[in-house]
Amino acid sequence: MINLKKHESILATVAFLVLCFPFATAAQESTKPISEKGLVTALTIGGLQQQELVDIIDRRGVNFALTRDVEQQLRAAGASSAVIDAVRSHYHAPDATAPSDVPATTVPAHPSSSTSQSLPHNPGVFYEDGSSWVQFRPESATWHHEGLMHDLSKSTGGLLHGKLTGEVAGTNSPVTLHSPASFLIRTTQGAMLQDYLLVHLHQKHDNRDFEVAPGGGSSKDSVDFRAAKIADQLYEIEFTQGTGEYAFFTRSVIPTGKNGAHDGPALTFRIHE
Repeated sequence: MINLKKHESILATVAFLVLCFPFATAAQESTKPISEKGLVTALTIGGLQQQELVDIIDRRGVNFALTRDVEQQLRAAGASSAVIDAVRSHYHAPDATAPSDVPATTVPAHPSSSTSQSLPHNPGVFYEDGSSWVQFRPESATWHHEGLMHDLSKSTGGLLHGKLTGEVAGTNSPVTLHSPASFLIRTTQGAMLQDYLLVHLHQKHDNRDFEVAPGGGSSKDSVDFRAAKIADQLYEIEFTQGTGEYAFFTRSVIPTGKNGAHDGPALTFRIHE
């Protein structure tokens, strides 16, 4: 006769090992983000409770963005809304991990009075959290083309898509800030501040929608922002544009193809008074 408690314990152990095995070669690596494959396998085995999975994701994060296809796959494997929300909130971008001897995502506030050694070393966008600067973890945005317009230069055969619409899953950003909010942008070598785009997001059903013009030009949802250059490739932004949901994009992620949907990273935040 099968001992059910022992059987469940074995399943739980297997599921836990599935989550941890890729990173268990050294004790200090046990907190690396969970892979999509590991999470799907653990969900399929069913040895861990949903809340236990949420707790593990909260501690370690995941190394994959929550696109629409990924969410469908996770739900098909049995993921609850709580697990989905945890994945959405704890995505660790591959390039967001700083070297162990350089705390690049945590620098003193008010960088204009700081030495260059205290400023972020890795490119990206950072928000002020108390006395620290924290690098954004991207969410996934899905872009769609809508409409056509004439291109007088004829460089694209005479027609351009008139606008791009997009959506970010979920009704709220995992990053909530109070107004006024402060941001840092460190550009990559050779890039310019103008390569960054800020848009206003609008809640629609269970998503946040936005609209941009081709190439990242001005649109009804684009938000102007001013930045002060405080070091080489480093800019500080004081955000006072009001409450709501917003997102930073780089123009390089804006799709140029004519058909279908495209996914790309969005650095979202929510402003409270």
